[in-house]
Amino acid sequence: MSQTRSQKYSQAVFELVRDLVNAPEKKQLNNQGVRRYKALCKRSGSMLRTVGLIQFLIYLKAKAMKNGEEHHRALLEHVQSALGSLKILESKDTDVMIDKIRKHNLPEYMRLTREVLHLLQWHKRISDILIQGTAAEGDD
Repeated sequence: MSQTRSQKYSQAVFELVRDLVNAPEKKQLNNQGVRRYKALCKRSGSMLRTVGLIQFLIYLKAKAMKNGEEHHRALLEHVQSALGSLKILESKDTDVMIDKIRKHNLPEYMRLTREVLHLLQWHKRISDILIQGTAAEGDD
């Protein structure tokens, strides 16, 4: 039986978030970082709608370069990985991914924006289920 688009997206995102929760040390995130990731997922959809796809990705990339902002790096890597695994946009490097998106014509750019927004909706849902606590709470 064939999976729907939403089922494929949710499966791709579930595996990424599950791996983050089960082995945060691989992403260099402590418990507080994982909770920050959850908070970032919750606001990412509205941020994308406000600033646009390229600006959203560049924001994640810029924040990922700062020390203590590993949750931004994790979300950027998850978006890139999911786009690749779903055969929407394959790239090994975030700069290449951003450049590919930037070069698309407007209808394709809008389609990619909808795809990333759909992925972010699944990140929000799944991180809310799998990650306990909030970013405001102290480390366990």
